[in-house]
Amino acid sequence: MRTLVILLLSTVGCTAPPAGQTAKLPATVQEAVESIVSRMSPEDQGRLRKTRREDLINDLHSWGRGIRNEFQLWGGNKALLDSCGTDSPERASMAIMEAVWDRVQKN
Repeated sequence: MRTLVILLLSTVGCTAPPAGQTAKLPATVQEAVESIVSRMSPEDQGRLRKTRREDLINDLHSWGRGIRNEFQLWGGNKALLDSCGTDSPERASMAIMEAVWDRVQKN
């Protein structure tokens, strides 16, 4: 089941905008969470609810990479890095993953 969660969640947070359009990058953790959660299916949210928070680290190289790439954490989205309280793209993506997890647990 964990592999299924990774596959589904890794696609949320790594989708490109339609051709010819530029996506507005989130400047805050809240904006990043809204962007991700708004694209999650109810099934994906249910799977994430069943995932233990401490197990999110296992998805840092899949889902986390998608977040880092989509939100340009390697490419200078300083506002989002600052909102995450770090200058490390890996730590920032983990903070976003945890914030998404927190949000989904409340829904």
